[in-house]
Amino acid sequence: MKIEHIIGEGPELADSQRRVLEVLEKHPDHLFRLYKDDLVAIQRWMNNPASQPVPTKMNNSDDFRSPKLIVWDTIYELGTIRWAIHTLYHRGKIGSIVLNRRTYYGSHEAVKRAGILIKKRIPKR
Repeated sequence: MKIEHIIGEGPELADSQRRVLEVLEKHPDHLFRLYKDDLVAIQRWMNNPASQPVPTKMNNSDDFRSPKLIVWDTIYELGTIRWAIHTLYHRGKIGSIVLNRRTYYGSHEAVKRAGILIKKRIPKR
C-alpha cells in the first residue's frame, strides 16, 4: 500500500475510502457515527447495496475488530471503515454535523439535509 494511502494523503483515494464514499453518497438520507452499529450498516451496504441498513450482531462479540464481511473481493474490518470515514472527512470528501453532542458523518448532501431539518425545528423568536 502506498504511504500516501496509509497516512490519508495523496491525490487518489484508497480502495476502502472510495467504496465507503460510494455508500455515503448513495444514501444521502443517512448519517453515521463512528460506532460499531453504524459501521456495520456501512459494511453491509458495501457488501450488498440492496440490503437493509439495520445492523445485526455478528460473532456475538463486542470486539470492534471482530465483525467482517466480504466486500467484493476484499475483507474490510470495521476499523478500516472507521479510518476511511475519518480520512474522507479530513480530506473534505464528506461532512459532519453535531447533534445532541454526538458527531455524525455523511455525504455533503446528507449533512446539508440534516442542517435544513434542524433549522425547521427550531422555533423562531
